[in-house]
Amino acid sequence: MGHEERAQSHFVKLKTPHAGLTKRQVTLQIACVGEVGAEQPKLGMVCRGTDAIWKRESHLYDPRVWVCFQKKAWMDRKTQLK
Repeated sequence: MGHEERAQSHFVKLKTPHAGLTKRQVTLQIACVGEVGAEQPKLGMVCRGTDAIWKRESHLYDPRVWVCFQKKAWMDRKTQLK
């Protein structure tokens, strides 16, 4: 496959160590306020896992990012209300 063919491809093939990594690992929640000078909300990151991970790793995340863990990395109603 030549360079031009790769550049026009709509698919990216990634190798993963095992089948479990083919599932969603994180969901990013990005919101903004359009008013000039308004305080912007934090970026949201919902990671796959449990709150036990958060207790061990919370000091590793930037304080400007809201991070939580959910079994399937979904931003569901329960997660939004945290």
